[in-house]
Order: sequence, then structure tokens, then C-alpha cells
Amino acid sequence: MSAGCWPAWDETCFGVRAPLLALGLEAADFNIQLANQLDVGPDRKKNGCWIKAAHLACQNRAEEARPLSEQCQKFAMEAEDTDAEMMAKGWVLLMDQQAGEPEVEQALAALKIELAARGDDGQFYVDQYQSFLDYLNRSAT
Repeated sequence: MSAGCWPAWDETCFGVRAPLLALGLEAADFNIQLANQLDVGPDRKKNGCWIKAAHLACQNRAEEARPLSEQCQKFAMEAEDTDAEMMAKGWVLLMDQQAGEPEVEQALAALKIELAARGDDGQFYVDQYQSFLDYLNRSAT
């Protein structure tokens, strides 16, 4: 449910407005709480961290999103999911970029190339980054 309320998937989701945005963030919180309560493995826990970070990022709350992206990366490493680990690293870099860190451009560009070369899942993750940036640009105007 939280992922379905994320406004940055592509242009077709740009119509997601305040009530659904709030619901998406609430569902992401619930996802994390439930995963912790049920003590599911890191493969499931990474998803909650990712979607909450993605929602916060769309609200220009990079300082809150970054630690969740780092946690997602940690869970992906524990789950031995290299694609998700790299995807989360990209989100950390995106949050650094949003915070005005000048050195991340090259690291993010290199990560995108490496991730896309891993196949369809990697390219999907790279496309998420662009979709997110497009969303920020559209919502700023």
C-alpha cells in the first residue's frame, strides 16, 4: 500500500496528493513496525526502510530519509541481495545530493552504470532515481 502511494513512480502517479501521501508514509511506518514485531528477516525489513525513505525524500526530508536508506543497505547486505544493496547506496547518494554535497555526482553516476549493467532489476532501480528527481522537479514548479 505504501509503495502504491509513492508519488514518484512516473508521470502517471503525479496526481497522488496530500491524503494519499500521508497514508503512504503511515503505511511505511506500519510496515517497519510490523516487520520488527514479527522479527522477519532482513530481506523483508529492507523494503520498509526503502519505502519510508522514498516517501520522506519526496517530502524534501533528506536528513530523515538518509539513515533509513543506510538501514535498507545494511539489511540488503545481510540478505545477500547485491542489487538492493546497490539500490540503497544510490538512495544514500541521492540524499547527499539533495543535501548539497558536491562530491556525490561522480559516485552516483558510476553506481547507476554499474547497477544498470546488472540487468532488469538494476535498471529498474536506476529508473527509480530518475523518476524521483523528475518528481522533485515537477513538484517544485
